[in-house]
Amino acid sequence: MNRFIDGQNLIDRLKRKVKELEEERDSLKFQLNENEEKMMVLNKKFKEVKLQRDWENVKFNRVVIVFLCLLTIKWFFNIV
Repeated sequence: MNRFIDGQNLIDRLKRKVKELEEERDSLKFQLNENEEKMMVLNKKFKEVKLQRDWENVKFNRVVIVFLCLLTIKWFFNIV
């Protein structure tokens, strides 16, 4: 009879442990989903910032090109 009680006690402890592990797994899955959503939002923001930066670079390059063209024209007419 004593072995049966010990065996049942062990089974009960194992069932509780399985339940705890399942709850921990569910919590980790939830955190993973939240983190994936955050990652998607951050990736979108990163792409927007990168696009903005690239556009700023294009605008700057245009200004530099116009300035160089003006300098070239000035230089040309000073020579002639």
